[in-house]
Parts: sequence; C-alpha cells; structure tokens
Amino acid sequence: MITLFLFLSLLILLIRIFSARLIIPAVGVFLPVSSLWMGFHMLTENESWTVLLVLILIDWIKS
Repeated sequence: MITLFLFLSLLILLIRIFSARLIIPAVGVFLPVSSLWMGFHMLTENESWTVLLVLILIDWIKS
C-alpha cells in the first residue's frame, strides 16, 4: 500500500515537473523496478516462500 502511494505521488510529481517525453521512459523504468521490489517483499514475508525462491534460483543457476 505504501509502495502504491509512493508510486502515485512520484508519478504526479513527474507529470507536474517534466514533459510527456521524459515521463514515459521514467515510468517504463520505475514500474518494473517497483513491481520486482513488491514481489520480492511479498515473497520474503513468508519464510517457506523464501526457501522455495532460493531453491528455484539455485536450480536455475545450475542448469
């Protein structure tokens, strides 16, 4: 919820300060980073998900 609030306030700030030419690339970078951060945060709240994520990462690195 806090991340969504921060994202919306940042987006409004970008719209007020910069032109549309600069907003589109900034949102294109911020959205994936924000999504990855939220997803990682949600996964690490539960320890079993963290263990599963680490095992999947190890398996992916080995292959």
